[in-house]
Amino acid sequence: DLSVLEKLALPKGEWCLVSGKCLELRGLRKSEDWDILVSRSFFEDLIQISLCGYYLCQSVFLVSFQWIPFHWRSKIEIFKDLPFFEGQEEEIINQAELIDWLPCMEISTLIRFKTLMGRQKDFRDIELLQKIRNNA
Repeated sequence: DLSVLEKLALPKGEWCLVSGKCLELRGLRKSEDWDILVSRSFFEDLIQISLCGYYLCQSVFLVSFQWIPFHWRSKIEIFKDLPFFEGQEEEIINQAELIDWLPCMEISTLIRFKTLMGRQKDFRDIELLQKIRNNA
């Protein structure tokens, strides 16, 4: 449901979708969650804004906001850092491909990201992505 992003009102040029939603928007598979990479400056703005429903989450790889409103079925994570791509986040956002007005991680970068993540589901996603890249 695209209304999820409309409600977030993310500023143009400051974000892009990464991971599963990029596959869904390309018609490859469904994704239940929204992984959103945002610029460092916008992430800092989010930290300054105290919004009900956001909480700051830190893990080994990243710092992110998670927003899981009760009435939405989708989980939303907003990242400022991506594992294996530290320092390249702004470039990834700038190179995003627009699909139905939504900026999505570019296919080659997405394949590289999924390869580095190395989970079983990532390898299945890589196969799907390579098929559409080879047909382009």
